[in-house]
Amino acid sequence: MPDPDTLQRLIETYGYAAVLLGTFVEGEAVLLLAGVVVHLGLMNFFGVVAAAWAGVLAGDLVYFFAGRFYGPRWLARSAERRERARRADALIRRHQTRLIVGFRFLFGLRIVIPFAFGTGSIPTGRFVALNAVGALIWAVAGATLGYLFGAAVEKTLHRFGNVEWIAAGALVATLLTVRIALALRTRIRRARATRTGNRAG
Repeated sequence: MPDPDTLQRLIETYGYAAVLLGTFVEGEAVLLLAGVVVHLGLMNFFGVVAAAWAGVLAGDLVYFFAGRFYGPRWLARSAERRERARRADALIRRHQTRLIVGFRFLFGLRIVIPFAFGTGSIPTGRFVALNAVGALIWAVAGATLGYLFGAAVEKTLHRFGNVEWIAAGALVATLLTVRIALALRTRIRRARATRTGNRAG
């Protein structure tokens, strides 16, 4: 178990990279935990926001371009899929701006919506610009919530001293590892399901 000084050096050295990678893979839990760490004084608020913004934006663009380049091939396998995509595109056009800016606040839709936009007719530049705004709002909101929650955590840890600091570090690392592992497992299952559906179509 690392001592508090070692834990602090690890966070200062790899913390922002961990936030970037974590928000690329998952999102909410990583950002909230980073906000807690900011309140403890081990990371900079604006650094966390910048890393989270870059990570979530990169993840969204991966799904968008997956839809743009592979979506037509996937849709071509089934007339039913094309009809559903046509209806979805009509709905997306009516609520385009609000959906792009706010979809990451809708739990469970982070992958689906960028992919759907990629398969649709929206210009790439418009999606990227609006998505950048939405990602920034999400990053600021998430880091702020984590920071405020960190006030209660800090008061609790202050009562116990360094032993609880170490335990807190281990807990944060465990939660991050489990959350990322679960997110990866979910994506693997979805990918397998998609391949199975493609073969069936």
